[in-house]
Amino acid sequence: MGRHRMNVFVVIPLLLASLALLPLPGTSGTARAQDDVSHPYVHEPCPAVGGAAAYHAVFPAGAPFGLNPGERGIQDHISARERTADGMAGTFADSGFADRDPNDPAEGLSEGPAERMPADPLMVSPLSPAGTITDTTPTYKWTREAGATQYRYQLMKGTTTVYTRTVGSGVCGASTCSNTPVSVLGFATYKWRVRAMVNNVWKPYSAFKTFTVARPIPTPVAPVGTITDRTPTYRWTKISGATQYQYQLVQGTTTVYARTAGAGVCGASTCASTPSTALRYATYKWRVRAMVNNAWKPYSAFKTFTVEKPIPGCDAVLYPAHSGGCTFRLVTPQNCEQIDLSGGKYYEFAWFTDGVYCETPWTMCIAGNPANVSTGKNIYCEDFSAGSSDYITHYGGIVYVDAEAFNSLGLTTDNGIYHWVVISFSGANPNSRTFRVKQ
Repeated sequence: MGRHRMNVFVVIPLLLASLALLPLPGTSGTARAQDDVSHPYVHEPCPAVGGAAAYHAVFPAGAPFGLNPGERGIQDHISARERTADGMAGTFADSGFADRDPNDPAEGLSEGPAERMPADPLMVSPLSPAGTITDTTPTYKWTREAGATQYRYQLMKGTTTVYTRTVGSGVCGASTCSNTPVSVLGFATYKWRVRAMVNNVWKPYSAFKTFTVARPIPTPVAPVGTITDRTPTYRWTKISGATQYQYQLVQGTTTVYARTAGAGVCGASTCASTPSTALRYATYKWRVRAMVNNAWKPYSAFKTFTVEKPIPGCDAVLYPAHSGGCTFRLVTPQNCEQIDLSGGKYYEFAWFTDGVYCETPWTMCIAGNPANVSTGKNIYCEDFSAGSSDYITHYGGIVYVDAEAFNSLGLTTDNGIYHWVVISFSGANPNSRTFRVKQ
């Protein structure tokens, strides 16, 4: 396929749960010489230890691992994509590492092998809750510490201590400990930490782990805007711990139908259900709610869409959707949707694999009508590799297009219809749909 090699499409951040990458959590650990002299670090140089031939870096379970060749000491991360589940340690030859001048060249910092091993037994690490949860009475889980007789965990909201709990070692299993307080938390962001008592002495607290208690309300994703499908597929965000979902369709003040679906309709981050009832050409609104702990939670806000009669040419495809292998679905725009680029607005073109790993680059194309995919006439394509943006991954992508970028493509149409195409690695599994433009 002929393609222009201009960078027209713009990739910008969007907080979409199925695609967005989570930010790096904070972490902590120790760096010590082989004679077990230890020193905490947070972007700090390791202390020089007389006679030490090597230094040993130990990172707690769940922590990112790496060396920063631009600094004099162990750095708390080098890659957002390299986190350990069971702790990691590495031995690094001295090479002037500990007692070198901070302005000296960085050689020698990454010498020596790195090996996986259990987390430092002198440290206790918080495990969960973390990230976004819906449970207002979460269970706190942390790593067991050898010789500990008690543990104390502390929950904070901002700078305010919400509660502190002390528990005995009886709450521990072979490698982890857990405890569930009865206090009900509000919907907010919290941080917690834990420490252990060994030989009747309280050890320092661990680093904080952050979590957010979110309202267990799904977000409607599609349908939205103008569509032509009279039996649309309803999509919404997945809620942790939900066992059922119920979505309701309303026209004006009249409920058209309500459908209940089990958690089996959900993938990694979204859920989908397609009723067989055909809709009339009209404007509708719909909402969705989740059942958590055997109780129905509040409905989401309404999402509005309009079913219009198909426009001639809307069903045309440049490439038929391919089944099997590394397949994906086009998320937005919907087929034949009129995207609004007026007044400086921009529109997201998004696709997603529903959790299936695909090689990249992705190829995204926009074409006029008619278009010749063999010669590249009236079509523009651009490649996007995973990692080129936080929003281009092996599981999909989001690309924004505004009127200036769209018009610069120089595409023409004889019926107001344009085509959007996404192709996976090496031209595999193309998928396309039509759209219209308002500007």
